[in-house]
Amino acid sequence: LGLGDPPARDRMAAHWARRQFGLGHGGIDVGQEAARIDRRVETLWREALARRERAVLEFIDLLASDLRPSLGVPRAVDLYLVATLPEMYETLTERGWSPDAYEEWLGELLIRELLSP
Repeated sequence: LGLGDPPARDRMAAHWARRQFGLGHGGIDVGQEAARIDRRVETLWREALARRERAVLEFIDLLASDLRPSLGVPRAVDLYLVATLPEMYETLTERGWSPDAYEEWLGELLIRELLSP
């Protein structure tokens, strides 16, 4: 995601989230449910979430000099993680949003919430 200017990076991140959820949402649901009943799966699930958070931190670090002045890296990571929850994609697409509409919304949300105007 080291492409172009910060808004382009946020749009690329939105595209990546859309593809990930579009292709693997059922697997995410199964993983979450399995983690609730099996400690070994829970450990694997937590490791996967930790890897995701590290990847998000690396992405936000690329944007650090372009973040809103009142927004530090830790808070930006929090906002990104919440905005890209699989449940967000699922809820919006179940309510009739197309994957394209989700991607556009998420890209604009990330730009508005994370980047300096």
